[in-house]
Amino acid sequence: MQNNIKKIRAAVFISGRGSNMESLIKASKNYEFPASISLVITNNSLAPGIQLAKNYNIPIKIFDKNKLNKLQFESSAQKILLNFKIEMICLAGFMQILSKKFLEDWKNKIINIHPSYLPNNKGLNAQKQALDEKADFTGCTVHFVNEEIDNGK
Repeated sequence: MQNNIKKIRAAVFISGRGSNMESLIKASKNYEFPASISLVITNNSLAPGIQLAKNYNIPIKIFDKNKLNKLQFESSAQKILLNFKIEMICLAGFMQILSKKFLEDWKNKIINIHPSYLPNNKGLNAQKQALDEKADFTGCTVHFVNEEIDNGK
């Protein structure tokens, strides 16, 4: 029996395959999951994840990183996020560092999926870093985004 839980309206930002986005979409179908995926935004017009979002009938906004600078992207994204009444953003393989202003506008409302056990292996190529250092184990961390790369709680 479903209860009437109000779900957080979430947007997912992607740059690539969209595998983490797809996991979030599938999880959001469970009535106990606290968010509904209401929008997908990408900065890569060639991202394979675009088709995945379309397959799930999730509205998607496509920006071409080669045609927009960071300020233009963030300004456009902000308008769309507000239009869709988004309450939280999940960065799922989103390969762009967001500006201080954008982070302030969305303080404590942006989470990132990072493919390592932070604080180890921050930044790009986390799995390669773990292999190079012969780590005994590795995994995945979800954290709140702040101004320092892969540093939030």
